[in-house]
Amino acid sequence: MAESDAHGDRRHKELRSALVELKSGDSGVHVSLQYEQTLKGGSRTERRQLLVDQFGQLAFAVGIEEIDFESISVSAQTIEAAIPLENYDNLITALGELGFRVDPVIEIQILPDEEQP
Repeated sequence: MAESDAHGDRRHKELRSALVELKSGDSGVHVSLQYEQTLKGGSRTERRQLLVDQFGQLAFAVGIEEIDFESISVSAQTIEAAIPLENYDNLITALGELGFRVDPVIEIQILPDEEQP
């Protein structure tokens, strides 16, 4: 299998494991959005408010309807959201152009190896 095919297969598996049902009933992808620019603000409270503003403007600008403002991480400059699967590729491109990194949120469970006799 070619390297690009392997990457594509891995990406599709990641997206499948991050699928959620949107409030509209459509399929969406659970993602983490990271604001990649350096925040200019003094206190943690000021930086948090700057992130709320940035993510709120972003959600409005690109049409992200499901964004979890309670999940903001000031230190990582991230927030969790769900974006429509049907617009996933277009939204990823648009978000990147606006200075945001997007990663699917993948739930994994690590299990211990079974003991060998």
